[in-house]
Amino acid sequence: IQSACVAALETDISAMADHYAKLREFAYARLIQMGLACPKPDGAFYLFPAVPESETSDEDFCTRLLRQGGVATVPGSCFGAPGHFRISCACDEKLLEEGLRRLENFICK
Repeated sequence: IQSACVAALETDISAMADHYAKLREFAYARLIQMGLACPKPDGAFYLFPAVPESETSDEDFCTRLLRQGGVATVPGSCFGAPGHFRISCACDEKLLEEGLRRLENFICK
């Protein structure tokens, strides 16, 4: 295990970090375009947008979004942030684009 740690410390991760930053910026901009309030993260590849005001809870919203919109998210209450939901940007770019398109269709119907 120690040799794996040394190898990890010697690995240049700047390309991966830049890729995640690009995806995060893209997703953040799309969420803002949808009218969702969202704190802008400094470095994480997760976003925590606010659940639309018309929703009863973050848990209900995430359940409905999964069942009716085909998008898996995690309620913010699981992370001590009720009223929000978590989106991961650590995925394929096309998958992220499709998920955001489905999210927009779901909240704008």
